[in-house]
Amino acid sequence: MTAIPPFDVDALALAQVDSEMAGWRMVTERRIAFGRVAFFGSLTAVAFLGWAVALRGGRPPIAPFHFAFCSGMALLFYRFRVEIGRRSAWIAATIAFDCANLALPAAIPNPANPFFADVSAAGLLVVASIHALRTDRTVAVLAYLLGGAFFYGSSWMVRFGTPVEGLNREVLGRSWVTNSAVSDSIVFACFLIGAAVAAGAAAAVRDRMRSLAQLTILKSLVPAEAAERVGRSMKSETVTVTILASDLRGYTAMCDRLTPEETVSELNAYHAAMLGVMQDHGGTLDKFIGDGALVVFRGSDDGAGAAVACAAAMLRKLEAHNIGRTARGRPPLGIGIGVHTGQVVSGLIGAGGRLEWTVIGDAVNTASRVEGLTKSAGVPALATWETARRLASSALPELPAMEVRGKSVAVRIFSIER
Repeated sequence: MTAIPPFDVDALALAQVDSEMAGWRMVTERRIAFGRVAFFGSLTAVAFLGWAVALRGGRPPIAPFHFAFCSGMALLFYRFRVEIGRRSAWIAATIAFDCANLALPAAIPNPANPFFADVSAAGLLVVASIHALRTDRTVAVLAYLLGGAFFYGSSWMVRFGTPVEGLNREVLGRSWVTNSAVSDSIVFACFLIGAAVAAGAAAAVRDRMRSLAQLTILKSLVPAEAAERVGRSMKSETVTVTILASDLRGYTAMCDRLTPEETVSELNAYHAAMLGVMQDHGGTLDKFIGDGALVVFRGSDDGAGAAVACAAAMLRKLEAHNIGRTARGRPPLGIGIGVHTGQVVSGLIGAGGRLEWTVIGDAVNTASRVEGLTKSAGVPALATWETARRLASSALPELPAMEVRGKSVAVRIFSIER
């Protein structure tokens, strides 16, 4: 598998983030569609109630059929919410529809204009807020600006349009929306402020959503600890860590004696036992490789102390695990562990949609090769001088230096005891 430069990894990761956010946008569209149905439904109910009261009092009725039509259209939009959410033009059309139909009753000469003017101003602010839930700056600004424009236009028509029988300028003057150009300007300013606030909030929310989506993707690819470390940037980093490489002894012979299903069961039991030890010592499992494992440790001492303690604990855990195997008539297992401290590149590697977090570098290779030396050294766990010199506690027993493939000089090695 070839490592991809950080820029390319970011591009791949952000593509996955956009895919995640597309699902969230569909959820948001459903909520917006439901909010519009609830809003226009409530207006329709209030208008029908006002109509019934007006009829009983012998006054001109407030016709509710306009809002009933809007409710029906909102239900229709709810049915096609997915298609609407995928097209910017459809989103703009629904915003214009809502604003126009809230402003229209106040603009048409009607004895109920004061009522409709109040409803129009409040309603336009409500629908602008509903559409701003899309957390899209362009949509948020469009919703508030269209709402403000329709409000100001309908208000101007009420104040300067043709008087209606039974409704003179003095009556209109008692409406807080239409009493003067000053009050209209104040309300319009509220729309402008709403547009600015919604745009800022939309940007902040989208950034937060992107960060959460990145973290979600990372946690699906890597251990939680690694996801937190890689963080929001998803960029590779060069760090000094301690690598623990382990390998199960007698694995080939075990495969010869057991069926594939039994082999997998035995491996899972072994890995489960070792994984608990690794996590207890703060190790991050990079990967299981068949019967082997690669674990990364970090810390103030570059993870050396925790890695050595983990290696010793793994040897003790294997002893306990073998007791259970012996009781079931299974032969005991052996293990080889190599520990080395050095610099690695930590980050996402892969191609296309196949990404995984890992560490690469000479330190990883050295740890793996030191693990292989345990056979000739006759001990189950070894550490290099780069790890041993970082230990604050008692020194590890040093063994004769050994040749390591790929190294020009012999490597100082130390035995890790139970």
